[in-house]
Amino acid sequence: MKDQMTPVERFRALAEGKAVDRIPHGFGVGDTAAKLQGYSMTEYNLDAKVQVDVGVRAYREFGLDGLMAFIRTQELFGTETVYPANSTPYVAETVALEGDALKKDYLGDPKTNPKLRVFWDVLDGLFAAVGDEVPIAVAMEGTYTAAGRAIGVEKLLKLSLRDPEYVTRVLDLISDAQVRIIEALEGYGVGFGMM
Repeated sequence: MKDQMTPVERFRALAEGKAVDRIPHGFGVGDTAAKLQGYSMTEYNLDAKVQVDVGVRAYREFGLDGLMAFIRTQELFGTETVYPANSTPYVAETVALEGDALKKDYLGDPKTNPKLRVFWDVLDGLFAAVGDEVPIAVAMEGTYTAAGRAIGVEKLLKLSLRDPEYVTRVLDLISDAQVRIIEALEGYGVGFGMM
């Protein structure tokens, strides 16, 4: 049976307690859909136009009830992330984040920070292409996960026991940047989630 509602209409009806044509569904498509559509993981992760194309095509092909733009915050703090052609991105070089580095403003203006350019372009591209049809959400890694990616998971876990005050300072630095990014999303009308 063909859908009678767009995803936006479906969610609006649910929020108002009205009947819907079907139960909403969705799943993370990202890397998998990119591969199905002939893109490498490198292209998908570093090119906003590719991410928008993948999202829009997956929405239309699979009937998704939502699309997502993902923010990787570890690069804001100076980590070196590798984007392989056929695998998930990974951190190749962590950072120290000690002393004065814990006082630095790594983010600046979230909307003009070059490390977030792909994210903002993806978000704008999704809204331009299908924002009136399908809800768009934003997701970012949780603060502790981002801290592990920034300074190294082993270091973070050890220092969580040995020097919790230091870990708290790292978490404060990262969560401050994350909150400022979330605040910059005001007016976009997006759903939001932290992983």
